[in-house]
Amino acid sequence: MRNAKIARLVIGAVAVAATMSACAQSSSSSSQNNAAAAPAVLRVGVNDQVTSLDPELGYSAAAQQMQHLISGTLFTFNPDASSSPQPGLAASATHSADDLTWTFTLRRGVKFSDGTPLSAADVVASLTRVQKDKAGIAGTRLGAATQFTAVNADTVKVVLKSPIAQLETLLSEFQYGIYPRAQLAKASFFNRPVSAGPYELSSVETNTVVLVRNPYYWGTKPAVAKVELLTVSDPNTLVTELQAGQLDFALDAPPSDLQTLRNAGGITTKLVPLYGESIMTLNNSQADLKDVRVREAISAALDRSAIVNSIYPGQSSVRPQAGYWPQTLPGYDSSGPATADAKKASSLLAGTPCATRCTLNLVYSPSFFPFASQLVLLIKQQLAAAGITVDLIPQDSATWLTNLLKGNFDMSLTVGYTFDNDTAILAQEQLTPAGGANSSFSGFSNPAADTAVNKLTTASSSSAAAAATRSVAQVYSEYMPFIPLMSFARLSASRISPHYISEQTSGLIDIGGVE
Repeated sequence: MRNAKIARLVIGAVAVAATMSACAQSSSSSSQNNAAAAPAVLRVGVNDQVTSLDPELGYSAAAQQMQHLISGTLFTFNPDASSSPQPGLAASATHSADDLTWTFTLRRGVKFSDGTPLSAADVVASLTRVQKDKAGIAGTRLGAATQFTAVNADTVKVVLKSPIAQLETLLSEFQYGIYPRAQLAKASFFNRPVSAGPYELSSVETNTVVLVRNPYYWGTKPAVAKVELLTVSDPNTLVTELQAGQLDFALDAPPSDLQTLRNAGGITTKLVPLYGESIMTLNNSQADLKDVRVREAISAALDRSAIVNSIYPGQSSVRPQAGYWPQTLPGYDSSGPATADAKKASSLLAGTPCATRCTLNLVYSPSFFPFASQLVLLIKQQLAAAGITVDLIPQDSATWLTNLLKGNFDMSLTVGYTFDNDTAILAQEQLTPAGGANSSFSGFSNPAADTAVNKLTTASSSSAAAAATRSVAQVYSEYMPFIPLMSFARLSASRISPHYISEQTSGLIDIGGVE
């Protein structure tokens, strides 16, 4: 199921440090907790299972976290620590004046987690594998590459037919992890993948993934020797197990429990808007939703302020979103309508299949968002006021994803989300059918959108990028293939000092290094 490559949507430049310090809502644990030694085993609660050990197929949050921790990449990028990617497996990079030829010089002496040497041939094989797989966003984003060459054991040359915006940032993501060439071609390789990240895979069971420190890691060794990713699908159980000390870190706790967790002794909380937005995706081929006026009416009928205030009461960090760009990326427009406009919705529906009344289903996975069941009730109530009846259809995550991929839905809850502050990545995924998830599962396809996204992807100056960013937002507003609701934010909660584990603005967990 190659189209399951929605590592970002499931599958993101603001001044990151200033914005996130203002946006993150956190409480402090005791000074004793901050001073505590690193735990021997770190137990991390996640809301779903690892669906695949192949980064091109793993769409779940658990799979993403696992890949992030085991994958060696040419660059590293923690947007909370630096405004730009840092050297990883590549010690340095140079490029031609036209940005079409890149040369990466690898660190010498680097080994994979199994102890075998890493060379330029491994880099070429790994990137070629990703690029040839056209079904997913990772391959699509390397589509401009015409040649990967191992110049020698320590040097890789990449030739492009057109510039790739923020290439170094792109190559810091786990989808572009580097694997041993000799093993990569084996069908069984991703049963137990080997890479060059800070951790290596120890074992995988249905609800438990165990990672151990990579003894050959080239960088600063992580302070925690073993990490267990434990699936806890019920959000209330996630909180209960954290409070009871059965978990050390909860990745996606229910926002409704924020105050409870803050009041609990020894627990640190962090609510951070990520590089994306919570959206209601619309099946653009569905009979009623083919009409853009119906899609616009649905948007007009939603009271985004009421949704945010209900799900994140008293929190100023999570904002309503009516326009295309999320608050954490350039182009965010806070002037969009945050409250419902019933008159506008009614006017838009006149002369459409929903002029009198129509019924649409809303499929969702209760475990995808910890507040999914609450959100769908709000949407159902708000659309009813506009004459649109919503049938709510909860599904387990596997069934839900299958139906999204097959287009067996009218409306659904999902996210537009990217791991870094790259506008081109998000636009390509959401507004082009070649983005790996069929335009956020909407099936939307439009030449004007393709042109706007391509200009953003290939922008070689800040002014060109700004102009393309505005153009993308304009195309979205004209066709509205899906409905943004609010910032995509996650609440993490921890019994361990943030020195040892924290969630980045990318949505990926960061394990601290040895002191």
